[in-house]
Amino acid sequence: GKELSQTALTPSSLLDLIVAIESGKISNSAGKTVLDVIIEKQESVDKIIEEKGLAQNSDTDALEALVDEVFANNPQSIADYKNGKTNAMGFLMGQCMKASKGKGNPSIIKELVAKKLAQ
Repeated sequence: GKELSQTALTPSSLLDLIVAIESGKISNSAGKTVLDVIIEKQESVDKIIEEKGLAQNSDTDALEALVDEVFANNPQSIADYKNGKTNAMGFLMGQCMKASKGKGNPSIIKELVAKKLAQ
């Protein structure tokens, strides 16, 4: 309900937010949370991400270990997928995101799950 000029949003903070999303540092939904904050108060994007714990985990090795653990705990879903139930991939993705407490980079997790299912 405000004009843009009445907010704390600056061009540089908006650019910082876009870079954080595009680089995979935060997810799109986390970006919305950050945007809500930078509209209300002039605070750095990095500080908001750190304070709210919004950074995504893009460490491929750590995520691969997480995917391995999820696969070990869900053999039936793997069998279902191999028997043509493609929605099992979505279930496995969900379990990986749950195991990462929502902090895993979804595109990396999806790639790792697909690669592991193809083996």
